[in-house]
Order: sequence, then structure tokens, then C-alpha cells
Amino acid sequence: MGFFDRITERVGGIFGDFIEEVMIPDEIHQRIVQATTYYDRGEYETALGIIASLQRIQPNLARVHYLEGLCHFHRGAPQEAARAFRRALELKEQPHSHLWAGLSMEQMREWRSAQDHFRRALALTPTEELSFDLYFGLGRVYLAQSRADKAVKELRKALRISDNQPEASVALAQALFERGRLDEARAAIEHAGPSNFEGVKSHLIYARLLHAMEELPEALGAYHDAAMASTGQPVDRLAAQLGCVRVALELGELELAAETLDAAKSGARGEPRADLHVLQARLATANGEDPVAARHYELALQQDPSHGEALRGVGYMSLAAGQPQIALEHFKRALETSHHRDPEESLLGQGLARHAMNDLSGARQVLDEATKARRDRLGREHEPDARVLHALGKVALTAGDYAEAIVALRDAADHARDPALARSIDDDMTRALDELKPGWALPATLDNPLHIERTLQALQDYIAADSRLVDFMPPTQQILRALNAPLSIAIVGEFNAGKSTLINALIGEDIVPMGVLPTTAHTGIIQYGPRQAARVMYRGDQDAVEVSFPEAKKLMKTNADEIDYLEYLYPHPELRAVHFWDTPGFNALEERHEEVAARALEQAEAILWVLDANQVLSQTEFDRIENIPGGDQRLLVVINKIDRLGGPGERDEAVAHLLDYVEQNAGAHVAGCYPISALRARQELAEAGELDAEADTTGFVSFRQHLHERITERAGMIKTMETKRHLGGLILELTTFQHSLIQGYRGLGEQVTSAGGWLEEVWETRPRRVAEFELMEYEDRIDQMLRAVSREIAEALKPRNTLVSQRMVLSEEDREFLLGLLKDRFAAILERSRERVINDVLGLEAELAERMGPVLSGLSLQDARGLNRRLEGFQDEVRVLKLLLEERVYGQIEARATGQIDAAGELLLSEIEQLSDQNRWRGLLRKVIPQPRESFVDELAQWYDKFFVTARRFCDRAKRDLSLLELEAHYRYDVTPVEALLTAPPQGDGGEG
Repeated sequence: MGFFDRITERVGGIFGDFIEEVMIPDEIHQRIVQATTYYDRGEYETALGIIASLQRIQPNLARVHYLEGLCHFHRGAPQEAARAFRRALELKEQPHSHLWAGLSMEQMREWRSAQDHFRRALALTPTEELSFDLYFGLGRVYLAQSRADKAVKELRKALRISDNQPEASVALAQALFERGRLDEARAAIEHAGPSNFEGVKSHLIYARLLHAMEELPEALGAYHDAAMASTGQPVDRLAAQLGCVRVALELGELELAAETLDAAKSGARGEPRADLHVLQARLATANGEDPVAARHYELALQQDPSHGEALRGVGYMSLAAGQPQIALEHFKRALETSHHRDPEESLLGQGLARHAMNDLSGARQVLDEATKARRDRLGREHEPDARVLHALGKVALTAGDYAEAIVALRDAADHARDPALARSIDDDMTRALDELKPGWALPATLDNPLHIERTLQALQDYIAADSRLVDFMPPTQQILRALNAPLSIAIVGEFNAGKSTLINALIGEDIVPMGVLPTTAHTGIIQYGPRQAARVMYRGDQDAVEVSFPEAKKLMKTNADEIDYLEYLYPHPELRAVHFWDTPGFNALEERHEEVAARALEQAEAILWVLDANQVLSQTEFDRIENIPGGDQRLLVVINKIDRLGGPGERDEAVAHLLDYVEQNAGAHVAGCYPISALRARQELAEAGELDAEADTTGFVSFRQHLHERITERAGMIKTMETKRHLGGLILELTTFQHSLIQGYRGLGEQVTSAGGWLEEVWETRPRRVAEFELMEYEDRIDQMLRAVSREIAEALKPRNTLVSQRMVLSEEDREFLLGLLKDRFAAILERSRERVINDVLGLEAELAERMGPVLSGLSLQDARGLNRRLEGFQDEVRVLKLLLEERVYGQIEARATGQIDAAGELLLSEIEQLSDQNRWRGLLRKVIPQPRESFVDELAQWYDKFFVTARRFCDRAKRDLSLLELEAHYRYDVTPVEALLTAPPQGDGGEG
């Protein structure tokens, strides 16, 4: 049953209200009853004939004119109905006559007249049922006038009287929908119950609401229901069909869209409509028919130059044609006509146009506005628009903010439903990832020193470009220097094994000190120099000094703790290709000597392990040898001092036994083992200048030849192998650094998430609890204030002379004082309340800062700057909120109180002068004090909500910043391409360069 049917049942027969007309002749009464009977049957023309005859006999009966108006209204003649109701009202003003007069005016679209009748009826104190009809009527009229806020207010009043009224609930849903309050509209329409919908209007509103909330399959079904319910109502059927087309296009169901659009055009009976052309254009665009689309958009704008959808369509086509400025103007014009979801659509178009014009800041701004418009329309819990996120990602990509682009694009991909959009997002994501990753210029392999040098130089450039990696520059440069330096051969072993002697024998000169004590307390690097000299390298900032060899020996004894290492320069041609490292013994008395030897063992590229023939290798030394990487390629064991085992013929068996012992225990870990007498070789070289290979009894000639073959001539391969090993260690450190950064940012992000969770928890109860407490305090303080002011009034009214008993009046001075006191006391109450609220917010700020403190301290100085700026921005926003609290919450109340006191204070005091009951004084004074009650609670709670929204936004932005940093660390510090080269199988012999 429709609204007019129900209202007719309730109102049509209430002629008993015309009680002053009971004294009429029976004949007239019978004709009235007869006309009423025909009216009730719906035989309006017959009823009107009887009414005409009645009016000729008795023209001044209000009930007859009222009945005439009902007949005309229901026969579809609102103008005649309005005239009849106006005549009835002239004769007797009744609420129901105003109601039907208002309904007649509503049908004639005379909104202001309808509104006046409904308002006048409400002023006559109608029944509850009639009040519902009147408020409902006002709501409909305000809706028709596009005054949705007023409509919501009146419709809520109607539903408070009777909430089981589906049509009123649907109208409320429409009004809320017009205001963009979609969740409330959804609640209203679900309260009405779609199964109770009567007529196409309800179905259409429901469909549009579902469409706006992006529940597209459900919206398609609702539009179909609306079309089925619109039999005989071509305008509504067309609206439902156009809705179906829009949803079908958004769902990608082009066949359904085309079929429904053809039916809509047929139903429009050739009437030109901008909507039809717009949808025809959208369908053409979806089918790749751009010229057809352009023509239909042009036709749409010819019919309606302010059609928002057509303007956006032309805007997108202008963008595609490379005309962003023209596109921007169309999107701006479309924004001026925005409705429901249109603002975000127009803002998205503006963002794309500004991006195309390289106005990146402007693009970001309008795209952020689009995001906010969507959030305001749908609420925070709804999905973001993938298209807006994609546009933000593209802007960030153009700006070079690759990490931010990846975050936006990743979010866009998560919410993209359109396959074409998803593919475009993937393409931009690939580009962003490629840009964020280091631009390595790497060789195909690391099989020779030249390729490794290129890799190290690329790594050095990569490190130099990022201040976070500054600590990795020295080791990188050290590896690069080592690669380009002569081959380094470390002479290691236990002290007194003859290491220095061996070096001197290899050089042919007594370069390094020799003796029975562990005199080599530092690494001595024997290298080529134009003259013989020693360079002493000190620890710390002390400058190196160049001295003679004897002076260097003295300094090693006197300043041992200050020296880091020594460089022995000697003009020997072999030292151009090889550097020998003389190291302390492993079993020296000082622990530092062992540390120096171990470091040399780790850093040198080739190793000569010298052992005493009488002392052979210990288990400790075997353990060390086994742990040397690539020892089978670069480690030679030298059994020195074989002359102590006997003469050339006598020691053969003992030497063979030693060689077997080394082979059995370390053969798989060394490149060779050689028995020599370095001291004898050095002596013979000093005497003869050269050793006879055939007559050599020291083993030195054979050893030196193998040293050339196994080490010196294979320097390129050894350097390649060792540099790759050191580079691998550096890459491992970089990878560890990357993982540490990622875990650190992730952990800090979890702390921010925890802070956000705390905020949400406090937010749930704090605003209303504090607001209700402040209301209670306000009311208590007002009572105390009024008592205090009443006491002051009583004091002012006391007689000044005890002999005079007549009552005193308030002087001008008293009045001024009392009214000022009232203002001051009231202002003080508000100030104390405001201070409590501000202190509460300061406490929340402090708690949030304390929770964010570990996050700030856990970031590097460079990273913390951005978060500090976020924090400062949050604090600035809170400062503005504090001003708003004073101006819009407390300031309004104080201003209202001041105005009321100024306007009515004098009269109240004059009235108080005439009263002796102080309780009545307080009642009168209370009239000039604002009574905030629920409005105060709502306003204060809403202000708190704004604070929490601001705080939550700060947490969300901080979390986003940390996510960006984590993402950046994941890609920017990705050294897996270098790592892959290190682990790739060799493709050649390595070269000797």
C-alpha cells in the first residue's frame, strides 16, 4: 500500500473535526454522507457532482470544500484541489486541510507553498499520526529543493514518531545519499527493507546507493529490479536502464551494456538525452572506437554543457591526444558539477592532467584530495581506488621517488580489478624496481683480474653514491689496491723457523733482521723502491717516517707498540711483481705477534709456510693450514734448516720422512712442500753471487724454480681467486648490513603499529568519556557559580542602614559588578574545562612521543630527519586543533553567554529585585547561561576525534615512511648480481694478467 493510500485511510474521513458544522439540515448532511461514500469508492466525478449541488445550497461549509479538494487531488487535478483546500482553510483552519493543501502544492512543484502549509499544520498541534505525515512531507519538499541537510532533519523527526515506515526510510536514505553519508544511507534503506519497497523510486535509490558503494553485482541486480518495477513509468525505467549500463561497463560486461543501452534508446522514443550519448561514448571507448566516442561526447555537451561525465570523457580523450591543458580545464569544469562519487573522478582526471604537464606537486595534491574524497564518501574501512594509487605511483616514479612509487603501485596492484589496469600497474612496478635497484655495469664473469677490477670499480661507485655505505669504502679500496698491486706473498710460521732468512735469500740481500729472538714484531712488507730504505707506518694519526734499515731495526725495538707495520723498499727487479710479507711467529711470546701473523695469513694472496726441520708441523699448524682457503693453489710449505739433519747424503732419509709426514697430514691443502737450507743458500749466494743448479745441496734452486712456476707465474690466477674471496667477504658484509637494515626498519614499524593500536584503543572510549565528564563538571560548576552570584546579589540588596527596613535596589555599580562577575565566573568555568582537556591531550601527546621515542632513536640521523618532520607536522596540527577547541567549542559557548548576559542581564536583575526566594534567583540567572548538554558532548567528542584522526594519520605516515625505508633497503642494497658472479662456475682458465 502506497503513502497516499495509507494517508487517505487515516485522513480522508476525519470530517468529525468540523464540529462547528454539526448544526446543519439533515438533507445537507445526507448529501455530504452520500458524496463521502462515492469518494471512498473512488467515484470522484459523481462525488464532485453532489458537492457542486451542496455548494449552491450551502457555500460556506468547510468540510464540503475539504471533500472537494480530496476528490480533485485523487483524480489528478492538484490545481483544483489546492483551490478547494484554500477555501476550506479560509472557512476553518485545520491541520489536515493544510496537509492536503501542501500535498497538492507538492504535486505542482510549488515547493515553498507546500513547505508553508506543512509548517502551519505543525503549528496547530496536530495528532501524532498527522505529525508524521507533515514531517515526511517537509522532508520530501526539502529533498526536491536539493536541501538534503534540512530533509534529513525533518525525516528523522518523522521516523522518531513512527519508524516502521519504509517510504520515509527510503526518503531518508536518499537525503543521506545526497549528502554523501553512504553508511548512514545504507542503514536507513536496510531498515526500510528492500522487500518492502513499493514503486521504482525505492529500487532506484537502493541501486544508486549500492553503485556508489561499489557493490557492483548487487547494484546491477537492484537496477534490474528498478527497471522491472517501472512499468508504465518511462522516465524511471530509462534511469534504471542507464544505471544498468553504467554498472555493466564498470564490470566489463560490454555485451550486456550494449544490449541494455539499445533498449534504453528505444524507450527514450528518440528524445535526445546527454546521458545516452555519454554511455554510448563510454561503450565506444571500451570497444576501441575513439572517433565514435568523441562524436557522442560532443553531442552530449551540446545538449548539456555542464554534464560532468561528458566533461570527464572529453578530458580523458584530450589526455590521450596529448593535450593535458585542455584536459585539465574539462576536469575542472566537471568538478564544479560533481555529485556523489564524481569529485574523486574529476580529481583523478586533474591529477593525470597535471602529471602530464609535469606539475608533480599539483598532481600529488589533487590525487591526495581524491583519496580523501573517497574516504569521506565510503569510510576508512573501504578499499582505496586502484586508479588513484596507480596515478600516485606514476607521479612518484616521474619524481624519482622510486621507493614511494613501489609502495603506491604495490597497493594499487592489491586492489586492481580491471585486467588492463593490473597489466599497466605491473609495467610501472617493473620500471620502478629497475630504477631502485643499483645500476650495476658488471662483466659476464669474474674469471680474470680485469673483470674483477671493473666489478670493484662499479662497487666503489655504488658505495660512494650512498652515505649509509661510507664504512664499506675503505675495504673496497683496499681490495682494489691489492688487485692492482704486485702479488703479495706472506712468509709465515712459528718464530725462529728462519722466515726472515728465507726472504733475504730470495732477495739476495740482508734486508730484514735475523736472530734467535722473535725480532719480527710487525709485518714487514718487502717491495720495490728506487732506493734502499724503510718506511715505518705508525698507528693512529702519526705520520710515516722513512729511515735506513738499521734505524728501522732500532725503532722496532724502542717503539714497538707505536708501529703498525713496516715497508722495506729495495731496488730489486723481482720486487716489481712480488711483495714479500715478513711476519711474526705464531708461537712468539707476545700475543700481539700472533694476531699480526694471523692477519697477514688472512690478507696475503700467496703463502710460504716455513717450518724448522727439527720441529716439523704441530697439530695447531695443521689446523691452520686446513682452514686456509685455496691453499692447494697458493700455499707452499718450506721445510727449512735441513742442514741440521746432516750432510747432503746423510739427511736424505730424514728429509723424505718429513716430506711424507707433511704430505700425509696436509697434502690436500698445499701446492707443494720443499726442503731447503735458507741460511746456507744465503751464505753461498753472498759468496758466489749465484747457485749452481746441478751442484745445489741447499734445495733452494729447486724451491725457487717451483715458487716461480707455482706462484709468481700464476699470479693472475691467484690474484683472481684471492680477490674474489675478499670480494665475497665484502659482499657478505653488505648483505648482512642490508638484512640488518630491513629487520631494523621492520621492527621499528612494528613499534609504530603498536603505538597506532594503543591510539585506536584509547580513541574508542576517550572522546565521549571525557566530554561527558566535562559536561557533568560544567553543570556542577554552574550550580556553584549561581549560588555564589546569588550570595553577592543578596549582599548587595541588604539594607545599608539598620534603622531602615525597606528593601534595597541594586545600584548601577552593583549591576555592572554582578553582570561582570557572572561573565568572569562563567569564563573561568570554561577555562578550567579547556585546561583539563588540553592537559589530557598533552598527556596523550607525551604518551605517543614516548612510544615513538625508541623509533626515532633506532633510526640513523639521516632517516630520523624525515620522521622528525612528520612529528613536527603533527605537533603543528595539534596546535591548530587547540586553537579550534578554544574558538569553536568553548569560544562559542562563552560568546553565547556574553551575548545573553548583555541582552537580558539587566532585566533579570530587575526581576530578581522583586523576588525574595534565592532559589528563584538562580533559576532566573540560569536563563542567561547556555545549556550545552548533548551538543556540548557531541562537539567536544568530535574535537577529540579530530585529534585522534591527526595522531592516527601521523602514525600511518610514520609506518609508511618505515615501509618505504624497508623497501628501499630491500632493493637499493641488493648486491645479489655481484654475489651471483662470485658463485658462477668459471668459464675459462682465468688468465694471468
